[in-house]
Amino acid sequence: MPYLDRLREAGYRSPSDAEFTFLFQELERSGSKKAPIHEFPQQDLPEVQDLGQAAVHFGIKAVFTGEDYDLIADDFWKALAEHGPAVLKHPRWGDLRVLPITFAQAEGFVDGMRQAIFTVDFVRLGDVAYPTTAVQAESEIGAELEETGIEDIEVAPENALATAASKKSYTGFLTNFKSTMTAAISAVGSVREGFERLINDFENTLDTLILDPITLAQSFIALVRAPARAITSISAKLQGYATAITNLKNTTLGIGIYYSEAASRAMQALGLMAGLAESTLTGTITTRIEAVQAIEIIQESIIDALEAIEQIEAASGTYTAPSNVLAAIRVIIAQTISMLLERSFDLKIERQIILDSDRTPLDLVYELYGDLENLDDFLDYNRLNGDEIFMIPRGRRVIYYV
Repeated sequence: MPYLDRLREAGYRSPSDAEFTFLFQELERSGSKKAPIHEFPQQDLPEVQDLGQAAVHFGIKAVFTGEDYDLIADDFWKALAEHGPAVLKHPRWGDLRVLPITFAQAEGFVDGMRQAIFTVDFVRLGDVAYPTTAVQAESEIGAELEETGIEDIEVAPENALATAASKKSYTGFLTNFKSTMTAAISAVGSVREGFERLINDFENTLDTLILDPITLAQSFIALVRAPARAITSISAKLQGYATAITNLKNTTLGIGIYYSEAASRAMQALGLMAGLAESTLTGTITTRIEAVQAIEIIQESIIDALEAIEQIEAASGTYTAPSNVLAAIRVIIAQTISMLLERSFDLKIERQIILDSDRTPLDLVYELYGDLENLDDFLDYNRLNGDEIFMIPRGRRVIYYV
């Protein structure tokens, strides 16, 4: 059977069960592996761990044509913006449970008349048991973060050298953590000041805290989680925690580090993972594509955090991170991803248009939104500058979110 005979009719079923069939021009799919690479001393070949598939994206150019193409295209446009998961009846890869992330519509009135071409990026959804509401999920995640037991894993240093090593690990961590998170929460002055005060208090009392492991652990975890509660951009907070995790993973460790130093560094990784999840409970996230990007940041960061813990265990040779804490964190992360997906259904969708005439930003924003409240955001989204601030030229592709 020729390959063309194996193609099937392309279609889309919206969350409200509206059905569409369409012609197609181009099909794309992209994905990647969650596969951390571990390079151990004195070994030429790395160890690669397969942690599954990252988010898979399906790109498609859908074409509607005919005498009533405009009416069908308008209905399809509305269907793509509906709340909830949809079904893409893919001509090559079967029925897929998807969420449309971005889409653009183009129509020609010289060449290619009587047709509308949609360029859509879908992300495939798993069979996740979504929470009843995002608010309920947030409440559950917040409660479970208090029960992880991270604060119980700290141990007292074995001797003076171990004490010095543990203190060095904390001060090095805090230097990097302060620089990455201060920028993320800079818009919230009170939170930033409180965060910096916690760091200063911790560093000033570290000599005493190091001799009281329980108090040290409680103080440290409170410090690491503090920026997560800032009511600011969720994406900025996640990126800050992700950078801190990457820095921890890239920290060079010798062989045979003290057990207590290994426990301290493992607690740092686990605290960052908790902060990553907690960052999603407060703050702002405005678009569907931003929610998906946030999920991808979390997934990649968890891989890096787990790799950092494995490196710590390998460097110690005797230390093993507590399985109960790791399991609790993984459950929380899974719930966080599900909650972000659920929340994404109600977020704004990126739309794109190609201007068929010169337009002023004021006129165009009023037409797209019905008011001028989104003018500044529109200028930022499209990076308008120079003469474009006064007149956007014909043929310019612009994006907006509704």
